[in-house]
Amino acid sequence: VAFLRGSSAELGVIPIEPIENKVDTQCIVARCIWDSHWREELCVVYPKGHHLAFYAPLTKKPSLVVSFEEIIGVRKCNPLAGTNPLPGFHLLSIDTAWRCHYLAFAEETEIDSFFSRLNDAMFRSSESKAKKSKAQGWENYQMSLETALTGLGIHSKWTPVTTG
Repeated sequence: VAFLRGSSAELGVIPIEPIENKVDTQCIVARCIWDSHWREELCVVYPKGHHLAFYAPLTKKPSLVVSFEEIIGVRKCNPLAGTNPLPGFHLLSIDTAWRCHYLAFAEETEIDSFFSRLNDAMFRSSESKAKKSKAQGWENYQMSLETALTGLGIHSKWTPVTTG
């Protein structure tokens, strides 16, 4: 088996969180752990869970989970020929406030697909959260039909004034 080839079966990864093939995106990547240490892992984008997870070989639990809210940006890296830490592989950076997570892909088509699917999932996640917050805000201002028609139970911000 070659480096960065295959699927979760070749890495022996059986995630506890199930992968829905129609919705979730999975691929084999090399993730930079520190300067010169890279580890081959399964990366899964969970749009419904609003996060992505990295699974080390022969594990069930993710070694790293990154929430879409943490991600500041995703960018393709094009290092100069002599400075690429993994010559021949294509690099992508997932930038968060505290750390940049560098990923290496075997093929350019894989990095392009992952890049577009991750950006799409993050966009849809932020869009759905905005709709939810608008709906919750509207619910706070709505009153029941009975209260609107009868006027009973409406708490006015003005205190009644009595004279005499």
